[in-house]
Amino acid sequence: MEGFNSEGVIGLPLKMVVSIVIGGVALSAVLYFLSSQCIYPRELDVQWDPLVIENEKMSEIQVEVKSDGKAIERANIVIIGLGNASSGKTDENGQATLYFTPHMKGRSEGYVSIRVTAGRCYKTFVEKNAIKVVEK
Repeated sequence: MEGFNSEGVIGLPLKMVVSIVIGGVALSAVLYFLSSQCIYPRELDVQWDPLVIENEKMSEIQVEVKSDGKAIERANIVIIGLGNASSGKTDENGQATLYFTPHMKGRSEGYVSIRVTAGRCYKTFVEKNAIKVVEK
């Protein structure tokens, strides 16, 4: 058989296998990236009570975290300011109770901040001056 290259036919299966393996790895990497990343992070709806607490007094602060009306479990909550900090995680109902004692010195009022994080698919919620602290 003239014009027939037997070396090309012998190497063809190996080239196909290598191409399929490389293509499979590339496809797997792309699918992993798309499935593990959140393209459009959702907003957190955070509510807390009370809005005003007293200086030098331990206060119980109830926090509720939802997104699109659904409770967010295991969201991290941090309350910080005026010389103290408190943190906790929400339960299966999206609720958490934190205890906070502010230590204002030389002021008649002040504010503390709340920060909530809930994973990759949610935007971080930060509210500065979230809770007002007043003298007794």
